Amino acid sequence: MAPHATGIAEERGANGTTHTNGFGHTNGSNGTFSNGTALSSNPAVAVPYVQDPVAVVSMACRLPDECSNPRLFWKFLSEGKIAMNTPPGTRFDINTQYDGSLKPQTMASPGGMFLQNVDPRDIDAQFFKLSGIEATSMDPQQRQLLEVVYEGLENGGVTLEQVSGAPVGCFVSSFASDYGDIQARDPENRASATAVGVGRAMLSNRISHFLNTKGPSYVILH
Repeated sequence: MAPHATGIAEERGANGTTHTNGFGHTNGSNGTFSNGTALSSNPAVAVPYVQDPVAVVSMACRLPDECSNPRLFWKFLSEGKIAMNTPPGTRFDINTQYDGSLKPQTMASPGGMFLQNVDPRDIDAQFFKLSGIEATSMDPQQRQLLEVVYEGLENGGVTLEQVSGAPVGCFVSSFASDYGDIQARDPENRASATAVGVGRAMLSNRISHFLNTKGPSYVILH
């Protein structure tokens, strides 16, 4: 696996419009492609879809094992490693949870893929303008997302002032809410702001609120 670059040729049409989709439009008054394919006003005739170009300008990550940034993730891949599956001490002691019996309602797997060098309890509450109650109540996914998004902006040279008030969208995909399940075990002793802290809609909304962006803010649930 190695980095590669893809080149796209440009061709300037007769009306001065530049196209990069490889079809080589002429956009002349005769309404034809330069390759001889005719354009039609008939809605039944399919017109090729032109995808707007998308540029990835930065990235950041938290992935299993010790892949806490893109550089370490690339190193992990290039060395052909497999992530360790021993739960770190910040989660639980596997010896007190797994007995290998495979009986009903017991742990079936002797481990899992964890963020090894990340303590899910950590969050710079002051930097992210969080109260103590908010920080305690927040799902660790929200904590990690705030950090990762900020790192991504920082890696791309984008300041908080540049995105504040800008029409920037935030889209998050979410699979589970373990912290919400943990809080639900003892409703009388859960954190004060749990409703907001574990709500999965907040995964994107928390980011949009902190950055003060004005674009769409969606969470896609799986």
